[in-house]
Amino acid sequence: MKKIADLNKEELKIVWEKNSQLRDDVRKTCEENDMYWIGEILDCLNGVLTDWSVGFYNDNYIKIKDGHEFLYKLNSVCKESSFLSKEDLKPLEYGITLIDKLYCMDSDNKRYDMLETKINNIVERIEEKVIEEFNKMTEPLGEEYLLENFIEFYVDAYLNDDEFYIDNEYVLYEKIIKSYA
Repeated sequence: MKKIADLNKEELKIVWEKNSQLRDDVRKTCEENDMYWIGEILDCLNGVLTDWSVGFYNDNYIKIKDGHEFLYKLNSVCKESSFLSKEDLKPLEYGITLIDKLYCMDSDNKRYDMLETKINNIVERIEEKVIEEFNKMTEPLGEEYLLENFIEFYVDAYLNDDEFYIDNEYVLYEKIIKSYA
């Protein structure tokens, strides 16, 4: 029997290859982690979306209830995380600037409708970018990424030597203690 903590990278790669259930567990853990962050983002957008569906293995979409508030809340999300790229932030910030101008403008002003149309177009473009980001976050995870995650994170976080061990063929076993009391 070998302790997991004593294995080098090459041996961990062998463990990875020999244990299909382990690979499935790592994939599931990575997907759950990604969905956690997606949930955090959607929580921040709560109230400005009428409907959404975001997840692995499905078509992602969002439906916006209030475009102005959507831009404001999305801007808050982007300040706390790197959800959108710097390039995608430019139209978002421009849209917020236009909304601020619109709120200071009399609705009878000739430019009001033009400004509102411009803002709506920006909201549609940003909506597409948000869906694009969700699609990137939920695309199937590659084997190389999963292997790297297994070696760099999963082993330390989930496979301690008190509960798991490896035999001479690099098959992973979990010690289970049952109580019949």
